[in-house]
Amino acid sequence: MNNCLYCHKRIGIAKIFCSKECKENYFGLMNINIPKAFVKRCLFFCDEKQKEEFLYQYALRHNYKLELLKIQFSQLAKKYYGIKI
Repeated sequence: MNNCLYCHKRIGIAKIFCSKECKENYFGLMNINIPKAFVKRCLFFCDEKQKEEFLYQYALRHNYKLELLKIQFSQLAKKYYGIKI
């Protein structure tokens, strides 16, 4: 038995993803690029409301899904600054 690469559900050996949505989210997450300066500005110079607004505007500007952008943002915050969101 294998696990889905995105959601880690157990699936059959012949499959890599459990659904089309998981496949799209996995590759969408890989395509999201966020500059380190943007992460720093949102973490250290903005309150929660401003951070949400910046992330929303960034997602609209680059045609990213907001939920995937938030996942990538939290991963980069942990990677760059050791901050868990």
